[in-house]
Amino acid sequence: YRSEKQKEWFRENDHELDVKNNVWPWEYFDGGFFPFMIPYDSSYWELLGKAGVKKKLNAVDIDWSVRGGYILSSDSENQYENTWEYSPGGHDYHADAKGDVRGYRIGSDLWIRRQVNEGLSLPFLVSVDYTKKDRDGEGRGTGYVDGDPFPGRLYQYEHITRTFEVKAGGGIEKEVKGCGRVGAGLYYNYLQSRDDLWFDDYGNIYNNTRYPSNKEHRLVLNLAGEREVCSDFTLRGGLDFFYGWVVSDDYKSYVSDGDIVDISLDGKNWGIGASLGASKKFSCVTLEPFIKAGYREFDVNGNGSWGTGDYRGSMDKLKTEWFTGAGFSLLFGK
Repeated sequence: YRSEKQKEWFRENDHELDVKNNVWPWEYFDGGFFPFMIPYDSSYWELLGKAGVKKKLNAVDIDWSVRGGYILSSDSENQYENTWEYSPGGHDYHADAKGDVRGYRIGSDLWIRRQVNEGLSLPFLVSVDYTKKDRDGEGRGTGYVDGDPFPGRLYQYEHITRTFEVKAGGGIEKEVKGCGRVGAGLYYNYLQSRDDLWFDDYGNIYNNTRYPSNKEHRLVLNLAGEREVCSDFTLRGGLDFFYGWVVSDDYKSYVSDGDIVDISLDGKNWGIGASLGASKKFSCVTLEPFIKAGYREFDVNGNGSWGTGDYRGSMDKLKTEWFTGAGFSLLFGK
């Protein structure tokens, strides 16, 4: 189960203009264009599966697995709002577009584990992942421009996010007498993603697919331990930490002839996760149930220009996500 929320703010330097969660790419007073914002609040259930094989070559263990999943059921809401104070009372635009989330993820892991001695091993990992999420929905406007003679006009949107990532690194696993087995790993993770937005503003259609890719360099620290309670039952747990440097999350798009949005954002992305599991051996199969949970926060900001380049402004984006999950694995063979 995952819950994801994204909020965005834009401030124009030359005016007292502070816009939150706006998607309309124009501003009547300046004749310029806002950057496209994509505010969402989504929750969904995801079903994941994994299969793998293992091969031992002398003192080296090789584990290769493929995994994937898709979204089973979901609920998503894009709450657009736009308010500025150029005149008493200001002007506001609101739309609460409800919809859902569809998507899938696929990936593969290759583990190579070197057994140094009976109580010490050195694992190395290379993995790749690809994720696609498609949010869409519609809703009636409730703001200033949706009054007479056009009450409650219909707004529709579709937002697609594609993410590719690769991870590589290694660690150490050691048998500690009286405590069980402990391990630690440090990995480099590179991520690249892109957002595409289609928005129908009661007949005015904006199809923006020119966002450059979001790029992030991330360090991941994994800590794990397991203890054999008896010959056929083992307990294990783990903690995951990551910190990412978002080197580009740029909003650059050509809205129409002569109109451009060019704002470069950067910042940080961090998260923490925990898991608890066990192994129970039977005659020819091992059952491994687990539970896990985590939280992450994506926070970037930057400056740039909009309209024909004459208007300067700054922008902030905050994205939060928490998840919880449970499942089990089956290991065949003795």
